[in-house]
Amino acid sequence: MQYFEAYWLLHELVWSGARMRAGGIADDDIAHRWLLPETIDRGVAEFQTATGIRLEPLKSA
Repeated sequence: MQYFEAYWLLHELVWSGARMRAGGIADDDIAHRWLLPETIDRGVAEFQTATGIRLEPLKSA
């Protein structure tokens, strides 16, 4: 179960990172909870707790 939770968290974090990097965030997208900074921070923390892997912040391309 822990594997699938970690996989789901990583999936959502990758999705939100890709949306932010592409600049494809429309006004109505902000309602999606995975685009909110506090949700991303919580997802990163939960992923680290579940796996022991520390994710680095996104760097601009």
